[in-house]
Amino acid sequence: MNRILSFDRPLVMGVINLTPDSFYGDSRALDPNLVLDKVAYMVDNQVDILDLGAMSSRPGAELISIDEELNRLKPSLDEIVKTYPNLFISIDTVHGKVAQHGLENGASMINDISAGAIDKTIIDTTIKYSAYYCLMHMQNLPINMQDNPAYSDTTLDVLGFLKNKSERLKTIGLDKIIIDPGFGFGKDISDNYRL
Repeated sequence: MNRILSFDRPLVMGVINLTPDSFYGDSRALDPNLVLDKVAYMVDNQVDILDLGAMSSRPGAELISIDEELNRLKPSLDEIVKTYPNLFISIDTVHGKVAQHGLENGASMINDISAGAIDKTIIDTTIKYSAYYCLMHMQNLPINMQDNPAYSDTTLDVLGFLKNKSERLKTIGLDKIIIDPGFGFGKDISDNYRL
């Protein structure tokens, strides 16, 4: 779904994790009815973007299969789109096939913690559907990202990565890019505060 975001004011993103093990317990919901209750609360409180994630990216998390991720995503996404057809939906995934399903079924944005490093098809998929792309910095993978993260200069390293990557993405046709410095993703507390 091709929708336009306006950034003339700060936007609020509500997060629902369709997982049993995501970092923040209150964000989790597996049952589509509970998901709809959470979405209703967010809509009532004027959320601008709803971000759905069906794979945990907490520290120590392992990647799950595409099939498992889709099995978690599909029922809730279907119900949300049926109930709130005008809601701006983001799909938090590292997999191109999951991104494709989301974009073909009501989503308008892909939120990729890996910046295309895990599955390069996610970039082509985002371009194909003229979707927004949230480009995030992460050092390593969720399973080991908090094992002694190190930078020569946190701010310059992260800024340099995001600047270079976003410029490369623009040259291949991905121009609706939102930047996420990735607090807590391969950073220690002091790194987070610096950023």
